[in-house]
Amino acid sequence: MRQHKLLLKDFYLIISLCFSFFVMTPAFCMAQVDAPALLKSAKPALVVITTLDKKGNLLRTGAGFFINSKGEIITNLHVMEKAVSATVRCMDGKTYDVLGVIREDEDWNLAKLMIDLRDKEIFPFLELATKLPQEGDRAFVIENLTDSEQRVFDGLVSSVRTVPDLGPIIQISIPMPETLSGSPVLDGAGKVLGVAVVLTKEGKSVSLAIPSQKVAELESGDSFSLYPVYATPEKLYQAALNRIKSMDYVRALFLAEELAGSGIRLFGNPETTDDLQKVKRAVDLCNKIIQSKPDLADAHYSLATLLARLGDTKGAIEACKKAIKLNPDDPIYYSELGDLYLELKEYQKAIEAIKISIKLEPGPFHYVHLGKAYLAGGQPREALRAFFTAVKTVPTSEMEPHTPLAPYPPYLSIDSAYSIHSEYQKDAVVVFQKAVNTLKADPKTPPGYLAQAYFHLGESHERLGYHDKAIEALNQALKIEPQNPSRYVRLGKAYLAGNQPEDALQAFLAAVKMGPTSELTSLYCSIGLAYSVHSGHQKDAVKFFQEAVNMLKTDPKTPPSYLAEAYFYLGESHERLGQHDKAIEALKEAVKIKPGDESYVHKIADVYIQWGHSYSKLGKYVEAINTYKKARELDPENTAALFPLGLLYVGLGQYTEAVAALTQQR
Repeated sequence: MRQHKLLLKDFYLIISLCFSFFVMTPAFCMAQVDAPALLKSAKPALVVITTLDKKGNLLRTGAGFFINSKGEIITNLHVMEKAVSATVRCMDGKTYDVLGVIREDEDWNLAKLMIDLRDKEIFPFLELATKLPQEGDRAFVIENLTDSEQRVFDGLVSSVRTVPDLGPIIQISIPMPETLSGSPVLDGAGKVLGVAVVLTKEGKSVSLAIPSQKVAELESGDSFSLYPVYATPEKLYQAALNRIKSMDYVRALFLAEELAGSGIRLFGNPETTDDLQKVKRAVDLCNKIIQSKPDLADAHYSLATLLARLGDTKGAIEACKKAIKLNPDDPIYYSELGDLYLELKEYQKAIEAIKISIKLEPGPFHYVHLGKAYLAGGQPREALRAFFTAVKTVPTSEMEPHTPLAPYPPYLSIDSAYSIHSEYQKDAVVVFQKAVNTLKADPKTPPGYLAQAYFHLGESHERLGYHDKAIEALNQALKIEPQNPSRYVRLGKAYLAGNQPEDALQAFLAAVKMGPTSELTSLYCSIGLAYSVHSGHQKDAVKFFQEAVNMLKTDPKTPPSYLAEAYFYLGESHERLGQHDKAIEALKEAVKIKPGDESYVHKIADVYIQWGHSYSKLGKYVEAINTYKKARELDPENTAALFPLGLLYVGLGQYTEAVAALTQQR
């Protein structure tokens, strides 16, 4: 489940502040409503959701209801939290597998689910009320979590309050158990006023309803993202086929893309046989959709992206052209076509396609894309102009301050473009200096955006070997955003390259101290690689990784795997200094912590082999033989010790042993 922008506990906290006292139900004259008739009309649209964990154990059950005839369901987002699989049971006893969450509103704790259909099914659903209720209006909730006779809870709208930063929420006078969270709150005509939420505070409960207008926002549009996915690839394939049979081509196409893992080519060509098979099956689904509905432009576009992943660039171009012919106003189609032409090194055609995407949607993303095409085609001046335009068209005044969910301006893309064209690094410096100047001059610039521009300016200076300027720019980025461990690593690398090992050491230690545990492995890897390419600073590497070991050992909250990783890199650093005994000592500590980790055992075996080489050079042949044997005991699959072992046996006249070793090596 994605990290919520507003966690459930925060949702309840904010709402509870608005209901610090309980509103008593005012005395109103209540119109007569036929509760049995209401139950009869609403019951077919009600569902019970059961979620399971990865071991198949019950996590929770929750309520929900069909929101449209396609079989999509509204419930509370927390009902799906940590679920690995889920099923839905209707009131007529039918059950369906949940394919996944296709839309969510993290602020309002709402989720929309997609289920697996059985051929051409049409589902009964509840209509949404279009207006907020008034204080004193009737409200009803139907208990539907058991197979026993359903009950209708009857009450009034106590109040409609405004929650800061969220909007209106409805309080109702119906005492409900928490198990009814996710149920529809109905008016007397059977329309949905909102989705039930039960807030418990200091032993007292308040019954609330998230307004139907929020549900309507979740229901509108045809864009989806299946996350998390609860279905196997085979189930996704069959579900897509069922959607094709029911002529729901938009959702069938969505499922085809999910089956492939992504309809986006950023992830590159498939790397495994399993991935390849998924993409091929997704192509099969796209072709079936096109056969049934040849005028669906998105189907041709998706086919293009999938064929590109399979390496069929020419086929992808033809599919993309068909999408454009059907819908010539979608800039993404032209952008994709530009990418495909770039793959064939047809640069002018790529540039022409991307220019059309700019004409349709003149945003920074497309200008960056154009700049990349110009660079690839050997036109650096035109690329520079395109990148300048991208920097200028970033609407900083309209963007929110940086959060993990709010993307930076396109500086990373520009940087990656120049990183593969080393001959144009001076242009990269010009672009990022321009970005820094533009952002500094705009008082509405979010600080994170300026920090990102400084960071990439530093990267560009570093590629040119301007270490002092790189360090200056990176320090500026860290002044603005000091809690960024990866940037401290980059600063440390710049200090190393500039021959300032003590400053590098302090930057690396700062990165490890502030880095979240989930990032420690990647931080160690980056730092280890930084030292590995600076042979003159291996003693500094030992000092750093020893400090890291000491720091992690004294912290009781340190996950064992991260301490093992620090020992691993300490061992590698000792080995580069030829300190074989210390290297093995550190690596053995890593193995003690993670005894089943083959990578550590392999590394110890490699160190023993290096140690054997050292003994051999010193003329200590018996010690060398014993060390090589130790490597073989630790890692029988490692044959690197066999050849030098055989040569030593030959030198000592032990020909039988030599033949045995050399035969195994061959």
